[in-house]
Amino acid sequence: MSDGLRAKYGWSLSDVNIIGSAGLAALYVTYMIIGPLFDKYGVTITMYTAIFTGTASYLFICLSYLGFFNTGVTGMSILFFVVGYASSARKDVVPLIAEDIPLTAVADKPIRPNENTQLLNSEEILMTPLQILASPKFWIYETLMVLTQGLTFMQNVNIIIRSSASQNANPNDLITGTTIQLTIVSIFQSIGRVGAGTISDIVLAKGIDRSILLIFAQGIIFVGHLLLGVADTSLLSLDIYLALCSALIGLGFGGNGALFPLLTRGMFGSKYYGTASSYVMIGVPVGFITSNLIFGLVYDNQLSYQRSAGGPSDYCYGKQCLQTSFIIAIVTQFISFALSILLYVMLQKRRQ
Repeated sequence: MSDGLRAKYGWSLSDVNIIGSAGLAALYVTYMIIGPLFDKYGVTITMYTAIFTGTASYLFICLSYLGFFNTGVTGMSILFFVVGYASSARKDVVPLIAEDIPLTAVADKPIRPNENTQLLNSEEILMTPLQILASPKFWIYETLMVLTQGLTFMQNVNIIIRSSASQNANPNDLITGTTIQLTIVSIFQSIGRVGAGTISDIVLAKGIDRSILLIFAQGIIFVGHLLLGVADTSLLSLDIYLALCSALIGLGFGGNGALFPLLTRGMFGSKYYGTASSYVMIGVPVGFITSNLIFGLVYDNQLSYQRSAGGPSDYCYGKQCLQTSFIIAIVTQFISFALSILLYVMLQKRRQ
């Protein structure tokens, strides 16, 4: 996507990352729109709204790309946000439909309360929105989610591949490499989601808080970014090495996503589960929009320096195009990893 938009409109990578971030933000922010819409009008109206807005926004994007009008960065960002809303509405409505049917992650049978599987105590069930906002657990988890890395790598993997390749690399090979890496990320995201949900039921039955798996998920994402940061371009240009990074980031990111509803309900109760979810989700786009913006600014600055030195003018080549962004991502993800440990200690003490 980024190469096509840059070539078509002459936008910088920072501009393209802002547009992409708008679409990704919809995956989190639209829960606050979909929830009330579903509560008031039901699933049919909610889904028809998604179909209409998705079709209209895709149509406007196509017309803009064909040259019928120019949306600019702001207009394209809005269209991508609407597309994100439409594409996420279906999967966001599904858990709302099943809101009153608490299932385990491993089988289609209800969770039955006992000394091992009881998720909530009476205090948590009665937590109000104000109590949620006043809870230290909320702010630790909110900060952790905002700082979690992964989406920036997924959105910019094509830039990483191109910057690590030679200037004479075959464009088709670069496209194929990007497709392979994104496929690996998607596969391991699915594995992470299934694995984290399944294992969380097992550890809960043993009296261990589910949040211990959050430590593993955050740690795996950290290792994936650490491998990106320590590698030179010769390593990053190897498909197998980048595939390892993609697998780790996808696995941890998928696990993190699977644990979100379980931990949110477990920490804050079911009475205001939707409100608690919205509180956590609303800050998440700030994290990856900032990360994407930093990645784009660093890349654009290095590209400008490369041009002024008489180098290529279209793309930035070399580790210097990526190194600062990788270091920032590593430090940020380490903080998120440390917060996951703190959260586990707090939640496990509650069980003792």
